[in-house]
Amino acid sequence: MKKTKKKKLKCKYVSKKHITKEGVYRANKSILPYISDERKRGMITSDVIKIIKKRLKKLPKNSFNKKEIDKKYYWKGVDNNLPSCTLDLPIIEVDIKTKYKSISWKDTKQPKWETIKKSCIIADKKTKRILAVFVYSKDDTNITKCVEDSFELIELIEKYLKLKNKIFYSGFDTKLKNKKSIKLDRQDRYTGKNWLEGMQRYLDPSCGHNILAYYKRHPDANNDKKYLELLLWQYCCLYELEKRHCPAVAQFRYDLVKDTNFPGCFTPSCPLELNPSTCMGASINFSSDTHADSSVEGTTETIIWRPDKTRKIPYLFGNSLIEKSFSIHDDCMIYQVGTDPHGTLNTGNHGGVGFVNLSKKNLVSNTEYNKKWYDLWNKYF
Repeated sequence: MKKTKKKKLKCKYVSKKHITKEGVYRANKSILPYISDERKRGMITSDVIKIIKKRLKKLPKNSFNKKEIDKKYYWKGVDNNLPSCTLDLPIIEVDIKTKYKSISWKDTKQPKWETIKKSCIIADKKTKRILAVFVYSKDDTNITKCVEDSFELIELIEKYLKLKNKIFYSGFDTKLKNKKSIKLDRQDRYTGKNWLEGMQRYLDPSCGHNILAYYKRHPDANNDKKYLELLLWQYCCLYELEKRHCPAVAQFRYDLVKDTNFPGCFTPSCPLELNPSTCMGASINFSSDTHADSSVEGTTETIIWRPDKTRKIPYLFGNSLIEKSFSIHDDCMIYQVGTDPHGTLNTGNHGGVGFVNLSKKNLVSNTEYNKKWYDLWNKYF
């Protein structure tokens, strides 16, 4: 990664020639010295990429019972003809709620919902829209292979990544007033620890426009091969499982970014076909408010969990639209529609970890604004 001295001056890079007639900022190289090294990345060495490709290739192909789901069941927003799901699992049809109850992370008393303790596919009884696919490792042993180093990875994530602001489901925590940044009064929306990796679009309050850069990470991480190997394995393996379990979703996620010049969540050194997500999340001992995310319709929040089996406290993921929770008592994963209300219930200090692949709507938009930024980052690398 190219080292830059952080300049103290603000907004010098926003000259009139970089502003369109409509007042939109066009990204150009003069902005790079003003972006912190924490928001930049170094290219990942080819030996790390080779290790990941080799491990992915070794993942057994026959690790789960295959059966293409009936075509009447579908993921809303997907526009390809690939199978929606290839797992041979029971399908549970449910009536979705037109009005749902939001659960706060402060609520330690659990809602009186059914807790699901078996792998299954959840679908809307009326429309046949798939709402979630939930899988335990006993029904695909590759799930355990994917999370075998997860607690070690969390330790390194805690070392290098910036802990995510606890109001992050509520949008920006600042606003502009008379060209000054004003701090908003926001309430915490989760407890435990949560981090984000990959690309981010955020508001620069000092200049009043958005910047596309990477989530804050200590620059030393660029040279920590152990961290990079565990990081890529976790999220590339997760996408590999998505390709096998839900091919339509996986292909749609890839198609969203393949023509946008997106530099990749791990820089261009990691091929997009290994993981075309825009960003990834990680957590430990986590619970959250009920929320819906800014994911692209047609993609899922693909989440994988490993519980802390030394603790007896339950680890539960809730879906308010169907009023059901999913028990994370063993290695497992879910394909959750991000725009449906969901959250991790506050059961106490369960100690479990979770990892998620995301495709954010504002990062896959095939706009001139995004393309300018992605061109800039590709030239930087």
